[in-house]
Amino acid sequence: MLIPFRRGERWAWFACWAVLIATIGYSVTTAAHDHTLLVRSLIADIGVPVLLLISARAFFARTAAAMTPDLG
Repeated sequence: MLIPFRRGERWAWFACWAVLIATIGYSVTTAAHDHTLLVRSLIADIGVPVLLLISARAFFARTAAAMTPDLG
């Protein structure tokens, strides 16, 4: 998933949000019982959305002309 993300493929950006939802589920269920795990998982729960929102501009700021294939 990281290689398509670096290529700028939009599906990879959305897939990272699915991974984030799984991480939040882990934080709420399993990591809630251990302080060390909770702190480390909360770092990911906060950091990943920030990084995804920063990278959103690169994924969605493309113009229609840049997305059309060159046939000639």
